[in-house]
Amino acid sequence: MSRSTAVNVPSGSQVFANYAVNLSASFELDVWGKLRRATESAEATLLASEQGRGTVVLTLVASVASGYIQLRALDRQLEIAQYTRGTLGEAARLQRIRFEEGAVPQSDYQQAEAQYREAASRVPELERQIAQQENFISVLLGRNPGPIARGRAIDALLFPDVPNGLPSSLLERRPDIRQAEDNLIAANANIGVAKAAYFPDISLTGLLGVQSAQLSDLFKGPSKVWSFGGSLLQPIFEGGRLQSQVELAEAQRQEALYTYEKTIISAFQDVENALVDRTKFGQVRDEQGREVDALRRFRDLADLRYREGATIYLEVATAEQALFNAELAYVATQAQLFQSYASLYKAMGGGWVDDAERLAGRPAEPR
Repeated sequence: MSRSTAVNVPSGSQVFANYAVNLSASFELDVWGKLRRATESAEATLLASEQGRGTVVLTLVASVASGYIQLRALDRQLEIAQYTRGTLGEAARLQRIRFEEGAVPQSDYQQAEAQYREAASRVPELERQIAQQENFISVLLGRNPGPIARGRAIDALLFPDVPNGLPSSLLERRPDIRQAEDNLIAANANIGVAKAAYFPDISLTGLLGVQSAQLSDLFKGPSKVWSFGGSLLQPIFEGGRLQSQVELAEAQRQEALYTYEKTIISAFQDVENALVDRTKFGQVRDEQGREVDALRRFRDLADLRYREGATIYLEVATAEQALFNAELAYVATQAQLFQSYASLYKAMGGGWVDDAERLAGRPAEPR
């Protein structure tokens, strides 16, 4: 147990107290470029992460656009099914009356009734698909599943202009290509870091001190004390560890190079596929439009011939069924054509990534 003892200072004596403050700092000399290359790798890795986020945004916006196009196509198909259900329902009612009056055979009435039921069953099925599509888009938008506000009908949507001779340099806007490029830069810089490990680390230690017998003189010029020291840390070679690190970094760079090349090739493939889809779906849609017009004329002619007693109701039923299926197919192809434009926009890197990121920060609008 220690005990403190007071010490009496004789009168007239002076007491001197020695004060000292020491600050130290250590600096590593980047003689071999290890720190510089490590900084390059870290910066490139950060940029690659940001480009990865851009890829997510690009994919999300394209998915929302395609989902909305599909939703409007389902809306149009539902309108066709509801209209067809109404017309066939009326035809079945008239056929039942004529059958009860003995004007037509039972087969005509049953044929009309079967057609009506087939068209009627399409309505709830399309309503189910529409509800699921709305929920899908709502989730993409970060909302709870629910209804989606509508804009123009699919027939009123306009196809954007695509200029001829698009430059391949537009692909440089794609965030996945930028990400692959930044990963390649980071991997290349890591080779320099691994090779620099062969050489010793050189560091300097600086000591800045001030000392004084009087507190008031502690930070005055004459009391400053400087001291410098240096250290050398030589790497130890253990079983080819450093060589293995270099080989690993070089292999990772080669992998990043292959990924970069593959990303570029895939980008060209995406653009080419989108251009082919745009051309071919446009041709299919035009042909299906002509088919719908022809089947509509055939249906009207068959109905006229039936009313005049020149044919049986089966001809009318066949024409109605063919027209119904052709109209649904036309709308499906129309949706695929619009989606090919969305795919082309995505393949070229889009133009709405910055706007999407800016809007992402806004609070959700009340519904």
